[in-house]
Amino acid sequence: MDFKHRYFDSVYGYIYLTEEEYKVTQTPVFQRLHFIRQLAFANLIFPSANHTRFSHSLGVTDILHKMVEQIRSSCPELINDEQHRHLRMAALLHDVGHLPLSHIGERATQAISNEISDREIFSSDDQGDGEGSTVPQFVGKLHESLSAEVIQSDGILVDLLKDFNVDLLCNIIVGGENSLYTQLLHSELDADRIDYLLRDANSTGVVYGLHDFPKIISHMQISTIEDESVVVFERKALLPIDHYLLSRYFMMSQVLKNPKLILTDKLCQDVYEYMILNKLDKDDAVTILYDEHEFRKHIRNDDRHKLYDYNDNFFIVKMRLLHDCLDKIDKESGGLDGPGKYINDSIKLLLSGQIPDHIYQKSIFVSKDSLDSTKKRWERTLDELLPALSKELGVPESAIVCQVDDLKVTKLRTGYPIGDGAGKQDISEGIHIFKEHEQDARDYFVNESSTISGQMADKANLMLIIHVITFDKEKLSEYESVASKVLDNVF
Repeated sequence: MDFKHRYFDSVYGYIYLTEEEYKVTQTPVFQRLHFIRQLAFANLIFPSANHTRFSHSLGVTDILHKMVEQIRSSCPELINDEQHRHLRMAALLHDVGHLPLSHIGERATQAISNEISDREIFSSDDQGDGEGSTVPQFVGKLHESLSAEVIQSDGILVDLLKDFNVDLLCNIIVGGENSLYTQLLHSELDADRIDYLLRDANSTGVVYGLHDFPKIISHMQISTIEDESVVVFERKALLPIDHYLLSRYFMMSQVLKNPKLILTDKLCQDVYEYMILNKLDKDDAVTILYDEHEFRKHIRNDDRHKLYDYNDNFFIVKMRLLHDCLDKIDKESGGLDGPGKYINDSIKLLLSGQIPDHIYQKSIFVSKDSLDSTKKRWERTLDELLPALSKELGVPESAIVCQVDDLKVTKLRTGYPIGDGAGKQDISEGIHIFKEHEQDARDYFVNESSTISGQMADKANLMLIIHVITFDKEKLSEYESVASKVLDNVF
């Protein structure tokens, strides 16, 4: 690798790039990532959490490079220089299609995709034709498929990537057929997760996400499972991998599942959805956010201005304008309806940063086998109790936000077969480790009974969190007492 440029990173120090990689980072579509924060509005809870998709993309490139170098040290024939070059570029571009507010924008867009798919938003002339309508779609998570589409369609990027196999780049980004490549960027222990845990910990100040990634990477080896080359870790990595999985669990519990941040994300998502759906009923530029089809249209038509400006700042400006619009309606009509009031109050809380504490929280461990049924039972019970809770609290039902969520140490369960019968997705997503005293034999890490992660593999933490949308924080203790009275004997 001929590194000619470098960025100084708060997590790893200098991150080195080749000339072609550096040119990609200077394009408008990549510079856009400077204005998409990794954790959206988490800085309302953790004031220093202002890190972006730009720095994360650099970090993933650096971590993946270290992983590939380790693989090539033992199996140089497995990844040649050209494949290494493609893996680095895919890592660099893997988040280039993210919507505003990162995964919040993605969830909001997906939540309403079925609703808007049956409604004619554009005439056929608006869809674009010729080259713009023939871009193949790569199936993956929404932001991954959008990243693939940007790579194929953005004029400046297309020119810079003319010496790359663009289909290979897109397949790496969405998690295509190659199990080894998928492991490096889409598994339970991949470059993406390694970086975001360290970066989130560094930026939030919550140290639970720190882990010993150099030792983990140093014990990477290559083995063959069902004719697929996959990463298998030496047993010396047992403890640091266990630590990594537990670090992710505790980091999630303290940051992403923080009750205030859960409410913040919920408010953001509801406002986001409102701004997408509202434009379907009236042509009002004040409230426009793009749905998935519009965003893809701007990508395919190389509508650079609309694509490059579509970031967190765009959302915040539109949110402020919507707040002014709703306030005007409120004054002129003598009050807003239920949804309008909820959205306006949500915006006020987000803009002021005055996110209220929760009034009720319940958390239990359940088996993964019973997780879905228990979650549905809790949700049904909440629906039945909501009128009584509303009456006791003295607030409208629309002001009560109930959320049932879960958290797992690992996605897989114990007992997965490592050989015949194991699905390709499990082979690539799972963490593999060599068995003790059995040369070349390997198993999933979750089957290691000597690890805490293995002991927790079949469990999930089920959580219930309830908030009241209020600007009167002095009432929260009263609400908390009432909620406990109504709910303690039920949950």
